[in-house]
Order: sequence, then structure tokens, then C-alpha cells
Amino acid sequence: MLLLLIACHKPAPETPKVDAVVAPPTEDAPAEKPAPELGPPVSLPEFPPAGEAPAMCPDGRGAVAFWVGEYPEPVIDLGAPVTLQGRTHPCVADAIVRCEVPAGVVHPWWRDNAAVTGFATVQPIARYKVTQTHSSEIAGNGAGGELAVGTEISVLTYLAEGYCRMQVGQGPIFEATCPMVASQDFEELPAKGETLQLVQVQCVGGGSAWIHDKALVSAPGARPGQMLGYGEVGPAL
Repeated sequence: MLLLLIACHKPAPETPKVDAVVAPPTEDAPAEKPAPELGPPVSLPEFPPAGEAPAMCPDGRGAVAFWVGEYPEPVIDLGAPVTLQGRTHPCVADAIVRCEVPAGVVHPWWRDNAAVTGFATVQPIARYKVTQTHSSEIAGNGAGGELAVGTEISVLTYLAEGYCRMQVGQGPIFEATCPMVASQDFEELPAKGETLQLVQVQCVGGGSAWIHDKALVSAPGARPGQMLGYGEVGPAL
């Protein structure tokens, strides 16, 4: 009988090791627990210096180290820590890690959350073609002049108040009024990919991850923070 019991007993299966890169059901869904290893911080071009090009992603989109727009949104107030799926790099959707995000306000203008160490926008490079001879500051790489029909302009990123960082052909990068604001002389060419806003977070327990802003907004306990004015945000009421 003792031999039979020994023969029938099977050891419990070992718990599989969780790698730093896992495949979640969705990037925006909360995760059950953090992975043991997370990616290091990733450097991106800083805003604003003029003449700075975006970091180019493998899929052709550009990544800049800020949220785009005069009044970047959303303002997120996390009332409690939450574990979410994040990226090891803003450009790489399939390099996914789990990160316990500390509580606090998340926004580029909020300086009192030490766990937030960076922001990024990943967006298609918008391209425009001149449809009729055009004169403006866009020509001459921001110095002014004429653009011939068929000339292509790449909008590397929108800045604020109708200004863009752009490039004519393979020329130098400059800042000027965006083509879509300057004139009707431009035709926008098709672009691939969606625009994403991400936050770099120092995770509880160590490591860092880039978290999609939509994941933070939909996280349990998250509430909208306050947009108090230009350059000023606050926690939820």
C-alpha cells in the first residue's frame, strides 16, 4: 500500500517564471501583479530646443519627450497605487511589463510626483504636398520665400499656438506656422498609426515603465485632476 501511495503521488508543478516581457490581454487593462524585472528609463529628445528631430520609431512614427498642445490633457489623479501594463520603450508596443504605479497626480505641469520621470507622445509624421506655388515663412527653412508645386513638407510635431516643428524635403529642421494653419495651398498625405501619450513611471519595487495615459485614466480609483490655467494643474476636487 505504501508503494502504491508513493507511485500515485505527483509533485506540484513549478510556478513558471514571469519574464520581464509578457503578452497581456490589452495594454490598457490592469494587471494582477508586477513582474520581477522592468525596463530602464529611455532617453528621448527634450523639448523645446529648436532644430531637434523626434526619435524615430521602427514603424515610422516619431516620439517626442512631451505631451503635445497648448493645454496638454488629461490631468490624472490616482487615489491609490495600481498595477498596470506598460512598455519598456515608448515606440515598442510588444515589449510589455507590469508596473505598480504609485498614487499621485500625473501631468507634465505637476512637479510634486517624484515617481513620474518623463512624458512622451508617439505620433505619425504628418506630410503635406504643395498644390500651388506658395509663399510664406515655411519656405526657405523658416526664413521665407516660395515653395514649388509638388514640394513635400514633413510636420515632425505640433508645438503650440499653430506652430509646428517641420522639415522641407531633407533640409534642416525649423519651426514655423503649421501648413494646415498657414494656407490652403497644401494637401495632407496619408499617414499610418495612431497618436499615443505615455508617462514614464518609477514603479513600486524598482524599475520603470512607460504607461499609456488611457490606462491611467481608466484605472481603479483614478479621477480627473484640475486644469487651473496655463502651466498650472491640481488634484481632483
